[in-house]
Order: sequence, then C-alpha cells, then structure tokens
Amino acid sequence: MSGQYLCYELAEPVEYTIDPQNLGTLYGTNNIWSSTGDVEVTYPADTKLYIDNKITQAIANALNS
Repeated sequence: MSGQYLCYELAEPVEYTIDPQNLGTLYGTNNIWSSTGDVEVTYPADTKLYIDNKITQAIANALNS
C-alpha cells in the first residue's frame, strides 16, 4: 500500500496547547485561523516597509500613466 493514506475519526480528540511565542509570521500576507473560536493577533507594524511600498506603487503608477 505504498503511497496510500488512511484517515479515520479518533474515539477521543487530541488537544494541543501552543505557546503564542511559537507562532511566527513573515513579511507579506499571513493567514491565521482557528476552528475553535476567536483568534487575536498582535504584531508590530514596519512603517519603513509600508512607506517604501507606497513610494514604489506611486512610481509604478506614474510610469504607467
């Protein structure tokens, strides 16, 4: 049965508790969700990256006009 997967429902659910410090993010879009309720995410904004992106977009728009 090489390459085959078997999935089945467990008699009792397995729960994992994770420390918020274990969840890292990257620049760009990060999607974080939970099937068990609300999720709260706190992160520091990189204002230099934001401004650089706005300037790059403005230059691209000016060149394409």
